[in-house]
Amino acid sequence: MVIKRNNETSCDAPPPAQVAGLSKKVVDVPCEEVGPGASKDGIYKNPEYYCYNNVSYFEAEVEMNKYRLPQPSNKS
Repeated sequence: MVIKRNNETSCDAPPPAQVAGLSKKVVDVPCEEVGPGASKDGIYKNPEYYCYNNVSYFEAEVEMNKYRLPQPSNKS
């Protein structure tokens, strides 16, 4: 998948949003074709859909775990 923005491709440009706590493994969009007809100007306009798998959510959860606050206790 190649997304063109201002004469750049997604491979050349950094990810559009820098998310504190998430590594490139979770945020980075691959440069190769990710799905049939998936591109911002193609038939299927959500190519990011093909970049996720069954554990993508949990990879982000594990990486963000160190930033979570502990749950308060209801016991005094």
